[in-house]
Amino acid sequence: MTTWFDVSTTIYFPPPAIGIPRVEMSLLEHLTLNDAANLHYCAYHQATDRYYEVAKADVMKFVHRHQHKTTEPIENIAFLTGSNGQLEQDDIFCAGDTFISVGFNWRANLGNLARIYGIRQRLGLRVVMCCHDIIPIKFTHFVPGMESYYAPYIEDMGKNADHILCDSHHTRMDLIVWLESKDVLPPKLSIFPLGCELQANYSGEWGDKIAPFKNTPYIMLVSTIEKRKNHAIICQAYKILWEQGVTNLPHILFVGGIGHGGAELMTDIQSDQQLHHQVSVVSGLRDDDLSMLYHNCLFSVYPSLYEGFGLPIAESLGYGKLCLTSTSSSMPEVGGIFAEYADPYDANAWARLILRYTQFPEQLVYRERYIAVGYESPTWQAAAAHLLKASVMF
Repeated sequence: MTTWFDVSTTIYFPPPAIGIPRVEMSLLEHLTLNDAANLHYCAYHQATDRYYEVAKADVMKFVHRHQHKTTEPIENIAFLTGSNGQLEQDDIFCAGDTFISVGFNWRANLGNLARIYGIRQRLGLRVVMCCHDIIPIKFTHFVPGMESYYAPYIEDMGKNADHILCDSHHTRMDLIVWLESKDVLPPKLSIFPLGCELQANYSGEWGDKIAPFKNTPYIMLVSTIEKRKNHAIICQAYKILWEQGVTNLPHILFVGGIGHGGAELMTDIQSDQQLHHQVSVVSGLRDDDLSMLYHNCLFSVYPSLYEGFGLPIAESLGYGKLCLTSTSSSMPEVGGIFAEYADPYDANAWARLILRYTQFPEQLVYRERYIAVGYESPTWQAAAAHLLKASVMF
């Protein structure tokens, strides 16, 4: 019996890997170190509507491409032409095999789950899926139009998967409640906390994109700039503090690209005389650059309205930096007793926290010592181990 790990997202999604693609790629970095004879890799080929085996050495080529953020094409990979597999009804799968997927498999070019579920019925293929969140269902305005295909995807997952991995307890409860509202009895579920790999041997140099902030005190928010991530509340908090006469506030650094609703916020910032000079955006950073920013920030903020997990919280704490984050959804799970929390809709609460940790440095020193003594970063090695265990937990 073979365990097949679906690598379609790593292969087809262009670098740099963020969000869900980064989850799959990070798992692969550790799974490929596993010499288990029954662990193999597969990918979907849309032109032939089939799943093919991908050699471990070829998988590593795609992982390496993401690690080095290169967009150069990778050639001489047989499955890319649909030529390395037999076009049988059940593809590469045999009775008793396990199929695991954690990527963007709801996208037409990255998977055909109806086909996988059909093979499950014919062969007894065991299927392990991952629910990162149900944000497109609960908050349709965050990702307009996505509910139309994401809701059926999650419902079919509930009906057909043997095991569903959930990023957090909160996501697990969201999934259970929603599936039961559809009269779907959830399959076996387990909590699959994401890892947080830090740059242990970063260069220590200020790259060109971040060099302007070398001698500037700053706080940072690492996230795609979109409405759900709630960058605007930090701007509102600063305006409250300015109205109260607080002028010596650190620079605000938004680290990430522009997403849904982000352009509107940036227009507002550019037209605001105070915010225009207080906020900077950097994107497309190397891992070394991001590590450098974490090491040298005063603290991080992550005021997201809703998350399935909240990896930037774990990253900040892993670097020994306090994170001010939201009281909503899964974020208190990730930050535990080491982060500080505020209602994501309460600008005054964010203003108070920012005031405390910018104007009273001894408070920040105490929190950093607290993190240094007690915080342990979650690892992708543990996440990979859980995934392999889930392949037999039926």
